[in-house]
Amino acid sequence: MTSIIIGFNNTFIEDRPLSGPGYYAIQLLENILRLSPEQRAPFTLKVFAQEGTEHHYSDEARSLIVKCPSVSGRISRVAWEQLLLPARVRREKVDLLLSPGFVSPLFGAKVMAATIHDMYYRVIPEVVEKFQKQYWRAFIPLSSQVSDILFTVSENSRRDIERYIPAARGKVVVTPLASRFTPIESENNQRRIVAERPYVLMIANLTPNKNVGRVVEALAILRDRGRNVDLVHIGIDLRGELAKSIAAHAMEDHVRSLGKVDDATLVETAQSSLCVVVSSIYEGFGMPALEAQALGTPLICSNRGALPEVVGDAALMFDPEDAQELASRISQLIDNPDLQQQLSALGLANARRFSWELTASLTLSAFRRELQRHGLL
Repeated sequence: MTSIIIGFNNTFIEDRPLSGPGYYAIQLLENILRLSPEQRAPFTLKVFAQEGTEHHYSDEARSLIVKCPSVSGRISRVAWEQLLLPARVRREKVDLLLSPGFVSPLFGAKVMAATIHDMYYRVIPEVVEKFQKQYWRAFIPLSSQVSDILFTVSENSRRDIERYIPAARGKVVVTPLASRFTPIESENNQRRIVAERPYVLMIANLTPNKNVGRVVEALAILRDRGRNVDLVHIGIDLRGELAKSIAAHAMEDHVRSLGKVDDATLVETAQSSLCVVVSSIYEGFGMPALEAQALGTPLICSNRGALPEVVGDAALMFDPEDAQELASRISQLIDNPDLQQQLSALGLANARRFSWELTASLTLSAFRRELQRHGLL
């Protein structure tokens, strides 16, 4: 059987901590490589990656890299991806090119594919930076037109994509994400709350969409009722969202941010918390919610976007615009230890529905169908 060359356009990944799409791109590639040779046949993989980003990859994946220059400046990077990358792709004789970071070159391979993770720029445009919004408004619809396959990470995102981009209809394939923490490992850890005063945990790089203000407001409501619950935040806060909320509700003694932490610290902090709160206005998937469940931590979760689809019946849901409802959900959890244990068990069971091996297998199946349709298999 003739080998089919699959190219990964990972040139959007930079020499810095991985974004959500970057983490997806790396996990997808690495888990395809972990499949058996029979499952991978007849595919040969090549990875187009910026110089200086090799450290994100395993040794096996590193051997597949076609080095591309590290281009500075947004306009230069767009021009390179659209004009020069396709020539590199053709020179490498790529049959199918996957662009896992929202935008694809407009030509370059016989079969084109892209992953659109969500539709932030259309659903909640007010939270997207101006240049980023203009770039996505121009190139995501164009990428949808030239792509033979469009991957996304949830049914909710599929509906949003097909609603806003008519050219995408009939092309979208859902391949859900997975937690980096395995539920089987988590079961070995007994759930414990060791803090003198209970705290809720929020894991997010804060943007207006993450809605941290409602969480602080809910805890202020509880404080005013004589129930002291703290907030611990893991992540970065470049816009000062958390500081504004603390000042607005005089919550200096009830909130602390740990910044970026390693996984061991994150796991310990989650498993010692009352719960994880995911308060987003919109999510294309909602990885922190699934990871909380994989760690056996009770979850209180927004009822917007893809979150209800991802967490199933294993969370307490609330309207992210209603701080009173969130305060009630937190009180409900404090008052009912049995509910805490129930949500922990349900969350572990829900997290088992997802795996990166499944994501990789679904992706390869979609590749095969499209290559057969083009007469290449």
